[in-house]
Amino acid sequence: MTEIEELLIEQACLKLMTAYNVRLDDGDHAGFAAVFTEDGVWKQLSAPVIELTGHERIRKFAERMPTDKLKRHMLQNAIVTVHGPDHAEGFCIGLVVDGPTGDGVLPAPVSAGGVELVAEYRDVYRKGPTGWRIARREMTRILDQKSVANSVGS
Repeated sequence: MTEIEELLIEQACLKLMTAYNVRLDDGDHAGFAAVFTEDGVWKQLSAPVIELTGHERIRKFAERMPTDKLKRHMLQNAIVTVHGPDHAEGFCIGLVVDGPTGDGVLPAPVSAGGVELVAEYRDVYRKGPTGWRIARREMTRILDQKSVANSVGS
C-alpha cells in the first residue's frame, strides 16, 4: 500500500468520525445509522452497557435520544491506524456540550449549559461495497454530568 492510499483511507475514516457527530446533531437518524456497516455494532462500555447491532437498531436508538436540549458533539484527538486496504482502527475523544433549545431558529445564540459528556471512542472500520464504514464503535463515558448529579444526590 502506498502512502497516498494510506492517507486516503485515514481521511475516509476521519470523515466517518465527523459524519457520526454532524448527523446525530442534525437529527438525521437514517444518515447516522448509515455511517455503520449493515452489521455494524455500537456499544457503550460504561454502565449501563448497551450493545446495538445493525442499521435499524442503531437508528431507533438515535431516534429515542432526548431533544429537550440543544446538543453539539465535538471530535477531539482523532487518530486512525490503517491495517490494510479494507481494515482500519480509530480513536477519538467526543465532547458533548449542551444548552437550552431556544426558539429553534438558528443562528440566534442560546446560553451555554455546559459540558454534558466526555467520552472515548474506539472504532473498527471496514471497506465494503458502499465504501468505508464503521464496523464497530465502542464508547466509554469518562466524564458525565448525569453521573456526577447522581453521585452528588447519593
